[in-house]
Amino acid sequence: MNDVVAGKTKDLFEALEPEPRLLMGPGPVDVYPAVLRAMSLPMLGQFDPQFTDYMNEVMALYRRIYRTANQWTLLVNGTARAGIEAC
Repeated sequence: MNDVVAGKTKDLFEALEPEPRLLMGPGPVDVYPAVLRAMSLPMLGQFDPQFTDYMNEVMALYRRIYRTANQWTLLVNGTARAGIEAC
């Protein structure tokens, strides 16, 4: 699809390619290339068996990191209140 801008034709769906920058603030931050690649893959639903396998693997890693035997070990991204409300 094209649009006329100042007498010229501009492609409305051209790729967005910003120049590389080093982001060092509280956010947004630079994203590790493997994460960007993973984000470009098709999404998994939360009830997909493969998603469940990934979640179990992540919980096992958290148990090792935090040295706990709790079966349901997961991180909650948010304030302390968000963690309390998740329980």
